[in-house]
Amino acid sequence: MKKIDSKTKRPASKPKTAAETVRKPKNASDILQKRIDFNISLCKKNNGMKINLQRAAQNVVELQRGLTGSRALAGNGYMQKGASLQAYLLYYWPVSYAQTKAALQKAPRFFERVAEISGSAGTSGNAGTASKAKKRAIRVLDLGSGPAPASCSLADLAQGRGEQNMAFEFCLYDSSGDALSLGKKILEAAYAKNASVETRVCNLENVFQPKNGALEIAGKPQIAGSAQSAGKPKNGAAFLDGKKFDFIIASHSLNELWKGQKKRGEKIAALLKNLSACLDDGGLMLLMEPALLATSRALIEARDSLIASGLKVASPCLQSASPCPALENPNATCHAQFYWEMPQIVADLAALAGLNRADVKMAYFVFEKAVGGSFGQEGDFGNGENSLQDQKGGGPDFGLATVPDFSTVPSLVEAPDFGLATETGLANICALVVSEPMLNKAGRVRYVLCDGKARFTLSAKNGDPNAAAQGFFDLKRYDKIKIAGAQVRSQKGEPLSLGFDENTRLEFLL
Repeated sequence: MKKIDSKTKRPASKPKTAAETVRKPKNASDILQKRIDFNISLCKKNNGMKINLQRAAQNVVELQRGLTGSRALAGNGYMQKGASLQAYLLYYWPVSYAQTKAALQKAPRFFERVAEISGSAGTSGNAGTASKAKKRAIRVLDLGSGPAPASCSLADLAQGRGEQNMAFEFCLYDSSGDALSLGKKILEAAYAKNASVETRVCNLENVFQPKNGALEIAGKPQIAGSAQSAGKPKNGAAFLDGKKFDFIIASHSLNELWKGQKKRGEKIAALLKNLSACLDDGGLMLLMEPALLATSRALIEARDSLIASGLKVASPCLQSASPCPALENPNATCHAQFYWEMPQIVADLAALAGLNRADVKMAYFVFEKAVGGSFGQEGDFGNGENSLQDQKGGGPDFGLATVPDFSTVPSLVEAPDFGLATETGLANICALVVSEPMLNKAGRVRYVLCDGKARFTLSAKNGDPNAAAQGFFDLKRYDKIKIAGAQVRSQKGEPLSLGFDENTRLEFLL
């Protein structure tokens, strides 16, 4: 099975050469470039951090190998080293910024929450309502923040969709005081008088202490820069202060905790459960990790534990169902992938380092706390009638659902929206694309889809005019779609495989 380049719809080509990668992208984000320019000025001002692109590229390679290769640097204080911190600011900071933006843009609830806080929600047609609505600062907790790319991205995205003069209260936690200092400077420069930034040196691995066979919270955080924070980082977590936040972020930080330790999953689950209590009503929690098999599957396990404790997944999942069907196969995972307009400094460093940054990948989930403090499952994107929720994974490749007996599932053979005769097909299936396009030897392009409770495939003959006209060959990871009239190609008991024909209809959602 060959992978298809989802951008060109041709079989995947070799990685781009340095010359191809270094070309300056068109229409790069002005706001991101403004943030990068400030980061460059920070590098130049700090002692020992003069910018040498060749040396910076070498440091990027070391970071890349240590964080996504051998993972020897993960959780080992790399942010305390000036060279690593510079490489992060110039290369990984823009990437993390773009990842956060992409994840939140896929979550409509984020923009609704911003509108609620800004007082602009539900004000259409009533000019006086907005002025009377209660306005306040947006409160953000960023755990393992580093120099705050995720917080900065969240704030920039909120500014772009809501009031242009929003106020923010940032609370940054990290084990590196140097990274926190830079993060504070970046946020204060970006939002001038409209932001308060509290930074605290905190080693989250010391938050929980074994006691009587259970894990209990221990320790208090330190305010970075105060006399109390001198020396080694100590225990702490923001929820000990009793504060409530609108948004909680843990970006690429969970994977660095308790590496190789027993009960690692339980410790992370306990940490996240306590963090969820810090969300204000209607608040959101963004968890994001590298798109590696081990780290993404660990995040999926954390997702399931949070759902079991009562949280709702706002994005990207169609339903807050547990367990995630991806876990049914040890080689399956789930992550996002998107193409972006590479900033010039990232393109230059990628070319020098021999890396390809044409696309960006990450695993993420956005969780929501329902108003009133309870976590409901209502409002899921799909519903039981139009999902394959009764099917169990059995596919050798992706943990796919097996073919059901459709005579016992009448809701799957009706298509009121499209008026199609689908006696042998499926109707109105809402699904999330969770793979790249793949071309098999028979000349069919297929995708793996997930309806929230089961995984299955949808394929079409390469170049099929009906499929092409409806955008089938342009599907990308995490596209949300509705399918009607898909034909069942697999036999009963086999991994479920659906096919595109002249009667199949595809609708892009969201």
